[in-house]
Amino acid sequence: MQRLEELRLRFHEEPLGKLLSASLDELADGLAVVSVPASEGTTIVGGVVQGGITTVVADYAGVYAAMTRISAGHTPAAHISIHFLRPIKQGETMRARARVENESRGSLVVSVDVYASDRPGDSGKRRACATILFSKPRG
Repeated sequence: MQRLEELRLRFHEEPLGKLLSASLDELADGLAVVSVPASEGTTIVGGVVQGGITTVVADYAGVYAAMTRISAGHTPAAHISIHFLRPIKQGETMRARARVENESRGSLVVSVDVYASDRPGDSGKRRACATILFSKPRG
């Protein structure tokens, strides 16, 4: 339980997270949910969220899910594979739900689904899915 509280506090200090107005909605063993409003600053011409922003949101959820499985430190991403299924539009809220799928001595595999909706309380439709490989710290 101490690790989860440490991670919750850490999340609130994330500079990019602050810039994106990200919130950590859920955190448990092997699970994290991160929300980010799709503001004008996250979009390209036409009001569609830029794919790199969607990837960042997926990575935030993924790394926090992964870090719940280590006792201290950070788990750097070694590989990210993401599929964009539908556009996310300005005014919607992106919600990335990450869960640890596999763990070995040296790595963690995390799957992330990104949803978006313009209605509060509605999880929305799935807009992207990702698989992220994180390296465990040595030592």
